[in-house]
Amino acid sequence: MNHGSGPSASVVRGAAGFLIFLALAEAAVSTGIVDVGSIPPPTEIAAGMFELITSASFLGQVWVTVKGAAVGLGAAIVAGVTLGVLLSTSGVFRRLLLPVIEVVRPLPGVAYAPLLIAVFQRGLMSRSLTVAIACTWPILFNTRSGFDAVDPIAIQTARSFSETRFGVIRRVSLLSASPFIFTGVRISASIAIIVEIAVEILIPDGTGIGGFLADAGSGGVDLATIYGATFVAGLLSLLLNFGLNTIDNRLFAWRQGLGA
Repeated sequence: MNHGSGPSASVVRGAAGFLIFLALAEAAVSTGIVDVGSIPPPTEIAAGMFELITSASFLGQVWVTVKGAAVGLGAAIVAGVTLGVLLSTSGVFRRLLLPVIEVVRPLPGVAYAPLLIAVFQRGLMSRSLTVAIACTWPILFNTRSGFDAVDPIAIQTARSFSETRFGVIRRVSLLSASPFIFTGVRISASIAIIVEIAVEILIPDGTGIGGFLADAGSGGVDLATIYGATFVAGLLSLLLNFGLNTIDNRLFAWRQGLGA
């Protein structure tokens, strides 16, 4: 048994590497070896970050960002899986939907924000729909890839037991494609945080981490606090990815050695 491998060992190595990087950056800035101009040293950024995460008002803004990203991601999961299944199992839907998808997909999700805000006004609805549009594509195409990778023998076996077409999709194809779908969800989760904060910055209404950054940038807030808020956003994405990776390893441990 290799005791130096596994998720725990990877986390420890990653954390150690990050701490070493911070120590070297602090030493380089403090001694003047590196002139970083207006960027505060890591210790000041860490202090600003700690002050923010102990502030109830800032944590409320973090919750606004998390809620918008979560609602948008949830909508993207429903839309992405549904569209992926339809494209994989129905020639009619494939011919109808593919041209539309190829027109809509190249545009970045943030580009739809002004239009959605014009229709739904500023708020959770417009932000979440923007997130949903950006996050749908990885889930959709991973769903298609998963369905394409389903073992034809498994499908034929299910049909030989008089399983209906819907039953084959539900009991065989979806189960087989579930690791692919979850990979799409993991990719989209990070996109959700990025897009949510981007919309909050580009079209600010004073809420969310992005709204805090937009207000701070024009309100004379010290740079250590601004960078601290930025690191909170990065930490949020990191924790989300770690959580989903843990769920992935637990739910789909059976795929190890199966080539999934």
